[in-house]
Amino acid sequence: MSDVVVERSSAHLARGSLARLLHALAAMHRLVADSDFAHPKWLPELAPGARSTHLIAIHGEEMAGFLAGRPHDGHIALIGSLRPGVGIGAALVEAFAHHATAAGTPQLSAVIDTEATRRWQRRKFLENNGFRLLEGSALHFVRQL
Repeated sequence: MSDVVVERSSAHLARGSLARLLHALAAMHRLVADSDFAHPKWLPELAPGARSTHLIAIHGEEMAGFLAGRPHDGHIALIGSLRPGVGIGAALVEAFAHHATAAGTPQLSAVIDTEATRRWQRRKFLENNGFRLLEGSALHFVRQL
């Protein structure tokens, strides 16, 4: 989607805006335990060279999505959009795929959490973005790069 910009850093954004985004995502996407967007571990700016990365999607003038993952092994730990269905999540996945490819990772992986309310929507999102169910699992997905 051409009107979604994905940023790797929140350093230039208004103070508190990342926290507001994460709390809005937490209210919209109710997840369990440390997968919750409101969990404090997602908030700090990561140091340069960190093994994990946080990506922020900007749609128009507003932050609209977030992805946390580890490019060195291709794992997406958390992804969410405030406007599902308009390409924000797909833009985050593609930006992360670029980082994972640059790190030499041959595939992406993601796990659907055990919270059942929107499980099928999350599964459909992953499938629509090139992921396939890992054989023998109902929750683990992979995508070749």
